[in-house]
Amino acid sequence: MARVILATGVLVAAVRGRLDLPAIAEEDDVALPAVALAEYLTGVELDTDPARRAAQQAFLEELLAVTPIADPPRRSRATTPHCWPTSAAPDDPAAPTT
Repeated sequence: MARVILATGVLVAAVRGRLDLPAIAEEDDVALPAVALAEYLTGVELDTDPARRAAQQAFLEELLAVTPIADPPRRSRATTPHCWPTSAAPDDPAAPTT
């Protein structure tokens, strides 16, 4: 059993009937990243067709009932390239110095 992280495109393909997501979930351990959930929800909210919007919301409710939300990996100073900004507080010893 492999860990499968669902991307937004996978959700779109599944809701359109182009992908059998339940079959994937039976074979593998699936998870939904929070960012993919946010992207999908944005598309649902922007959809102007009420019937399609309702179908997308129903699909998402069914998916979330059986699929965990994957937290993003935590970054640390040891694994974060120095060119990436950090979110450390100014009094944090891990905060970059200027």
